[in-house]
Amino acid sequence: MKKIFTLLTMTLLAIGVQAQTTYDLSGLSTSGFTFNAEDFAAAAAGSDSDGNPYNVAFDYKKKDKNAWSDLAVSGTSIVFQYKNKDEKAGIYKLYDNYVLINGKDSRIVVNDLTEGQIVTLKVASKGGTASKFNVIEGGTADSENPADAGTKETDPANFKEFKFTATASTLTIQETAGGFNIASVTISAGSGSDDPVTPAEPHAATIWDFTTISDADLTALSEDATNWSYDSASNRYGIKGTWAAKVSGAYGADVTLIAGSTELAYAAGLKFARYANDLKDDNIRIDVGKRLGVNAKQLRVTISDLAKDDVIKIRFSSTKEETRGFNVTNADKTTIEASTVDPVEETLTVASDGDVTLVTTNGVYVYALTINAALPEVTGISTINAETATDAVIYNLSGQRVDESYRGVVIKNGKKVVIK
Repeated sequence: MKKIFTLLTMTLLAIGVQAQTTYDLSGLSTSGFTFNAEDFAAAAAGSDSDGNPYNVAFDYKKKDKNAWSDLAVSGTSIVFQYKNKDEKAGIYKLYDNYVLINGKDSRIVVNDLTEGQIVTLKVASKGGTASKFNVIEGGTADSENPADAGTKETDPANFKEFKFTATASTLTIQETAGGFNIASVTISAGSGSDDPVTPAEPHAATIWDFTTISDADLTALSEDATNWSYDSASNRYGIKGTWAAKVSGAYGADVTLIAGSTELAYAAGLKFARYANDLKDDNIRIDVGKRLGVNAKQLRVTISDLAKDDVIKIRFSSTKEETRGFNVTNADKTTIEASTVDPVEETLTVASDGDVTLVTTNGVYVYALTINAALPEVTGISTINAETATDAVIYNLSGQRVDESYRGVVIKNGKKVVIK
């Protein structure tokens, strides 16, 4: 079992102002933190390259690029998080007036929040790269926040304020440019938190059956060689890597599944993004007449505009004989998993008005997804929503649309057919 250091002496000042609490991060020592000895080690005081003295530093030891390490601010709901494949000296430095967080993509996690509370970070850039902050989960950024933290600053009087509204009990914020200085974290009631809240109306019953696809969608996919490629051997369409601009350390822009300029009815209303990277070739795959492949780690599916107590049902499986699934936000379950390629079904109840996100732990297949509706029956036969067999659109094995005069092997109603 890992040995945990629990540092008891608190030098952190929590100032209660009506419904507001400010945690002052100045003048801290190791006694202000709880951390794992296998993740971090306290280091002696020193001076930075500008000659500014710091009281103590924390060195990162874990060397694990896949798991966050926690440095919790004792007696508060604030946790600093960092992960890397390499050891890093001085990842955190404690100055008289602020804490320097020295690693790109470091996170601040604030727990025990109530929906609607405002979290304010008083921060500055630590060097020549202007610091930027993104919400990873559990909140939204204030529209009036600065674009970034500006130039390097060590005087907290000149630090900038970034505000975030909690939508869940845990708010996770990530700096995406290159580290920052932080003087305080303030938690306060939202301006309208005392006003009555009108609950959202229940979401209309919605069914996504990924074992079927319409002729119109197939036509659009076959004609969009820019965004989709066709694998004739598998009768499968896969996205090409031109979808979302990379945002280092955070999610790229949410995208809907389109072909040409039209959103596919197949997944209409769902949004997709991938953490720390573009959506690359085949990260999303449409196995015609079978399923939707969500084929990457940390690929996020967002279901929007839900009401508290809406019910989501999902039928999915791992893409391999190993446990895979989704991490879930804003629902009664935080994780859902399948251990084999055999489909399983899960039911989620929405915790509060807003979006629910499903983030893959690795590649999964999704067969159906519903809101306030039963999952479609499993018949054992994959079908396509074609009007009639004679009217169905026909494609050759290159994914090109052809007519009945074509001779050879074609794809019709999602199946290979030989036209002689």
